[in-house]
Amino acid sequence: MSRQRDFSTNRSNSYQWVIMETPFDSDTLSDFSDAQGFSGVMNDAVYKEELKELNEKLKEEYWRIVETHLTSRQQQVLKLLATGMTQIDVAKILNVNQSSVTKSVHGNTDYGKKNGKKSKKSYGGANKRIKKLVDKDPKIQEILARIAEIKEELEGF
Repeated sequence: MSRQRDFSTNRSNSYQWVIMETPFDSDTLSDFSDAQGFSGVMNDAVYKEELKELNEKLKEEYWRIVETHLTSRQQQVLKLLATGMTQIDVAKILNVNQSSVTKSVHGNTDYGKKNGKKSKKSYGGANKRIKKLVDKDPKIQEILARIAEIKEELEGF
């Protein structure tokens, strides 16, 4: 009499690997490399998620500075430029010259002579003001320091 085979399991279950599919976004998959291996990529993924969160916090802090420390015109210009508009597009919307948009962002420069030498004096401009405020802001400095730490750790992998 022949023995009945049990078809509820496979004969190879005891020696074959079980393969499981796990979904990954294409950015993560493109980061795989032979040199780094799977564990390195998984560590990178954790850091990349934290970097995304830090970048979001940095954007929030940037706009906080813009809304609390810049003139209303500078705020308007920066918000429109942030949508991807050109300076000319922004100028048309605000009904000003393109040079006024440039001056709102970069400031103005006066050229002249001082003590017989050519001199140049820059003043105003959102970029200059934001740079000074960012350098003094403890929240932004904390975020930037953490981003630098993560980038340093990623270079170690």
